[in-house]
Amino acid sequence: ADAIADARWLLVHGTVSDARDAESLLAKEDPKHPLAQRDWVARARALADDAKLDDALRALDRAQSMAGPLHPVELRRARGDAMMRARARYMDAAFIFRQCANDKSDSEAAADLLASARALSRADHDDEAIARYAEVVGRFRKTPEAAAATFYSARLELLHGRWDKAAARFDEYASKFSGGADRDEALHLRAIAHFETGSDVKRARTLLEQRAGSERDPVASARMENLA
Repeated sequence: ADAIADARWLLVHGTVSDARDAESLLAKEDPKHPLAQRDWVARARALADDAKLDDALRALDRAQSMAGPLHPVELRRARGDAMMRARARYMDAAFIFRQCANDKSDSEAAADLLASARALSRADHDDEAIARYAEVVGRFRKTPEAAAATFYSARLELLHGRWDKAAARFDEYASKFSGGADRDEALHLRAIAHFETGSDVKRARTLLEQRAGSERDPVASARMENLA
């Protein structure tokens, strides 16, 4: 019984070679209890984390071919998630997550649309990602996903040196999502964005001084003081 339990665990969570041996053992010792649909989805996640995307997608094909409790949109989301975990086929992932977000039965549409935008960004389609982040904010106002989308779009504008747009988006984040998960980094980057615009020196100095006083890292605090 212990060997069967170990083999089942290896088949779901182990490497490709571990799983191959485990599947042979299970087929021989416990053929009446094959992996369930959720097991194959978990197997796909483990394979994707190991950058074995093709194997992960085959595991999801197995899950999709079985009867089980998972809704089609959940299986579709798992496919997009596998691509993101494997760091591959980001444009396909963006398309899949967008499909999920547009499915009326999807209870996680906000998270799916956010994931779609992040996939676009990882594919280096940053302007498309910014537009999709705006769609998240428009469709799902006052949600954690809207806060994250505002932050990510502001950071992309900053990375591209579009200081005025970055500053405006960080101001929006500070105004609407002051308790957001990315608050500290957002306020830090907001001060830098305003400094780089050069259009309102007094305000930039005030923001930099505020960040210098609230930074826990003494190096970061000193940098903010120096910029101020």
